[in-house]
Amino acid sequence: GQAHDHDHDHDHDHDHDQDHDHDHDHGDSEHTDEEREQAVRRLKSFLLIEGVRKQAKVEVTDEEFETFAAERAAQGGIKLEDLQTSGRVDDLRRELEEKKVFDLLGEKAKIKEEKV
Repeated sequence: GQAHDHDHDHDHDHDHDQDHDHDHDHGDSEHTDEEREQAVRRLKSFLLIEGVRKQAKVEVTDEEFETFAAERAAQGGIKLEDLQTSGRVDDLRRELEEKKVFDLLGEKAKIKEEKV
């Protein structure tokens, strides 16, 4: 009877640990995998944009930027001056550069599709 008891205990412990670990790992890894994927995606798109920007020499003129900033200010319901003093100018300029890069990428993608 002793051997039987021993096996029973052993199995019980084993199952318990397995379940616990499984739940724990599952929750953790799911969370971190998603975050890691997002980070990787962000990095990739950033590198892609940087690469295209250098290649295509995307330049944002002050005129273009002012137009863009004015649109943004209008969307946000604030004055352009407020936007410029809010310290978000750099962010906006970067956003406009990226927008131009994406436009370029879009055109390139279209060209590629037509070739196929």
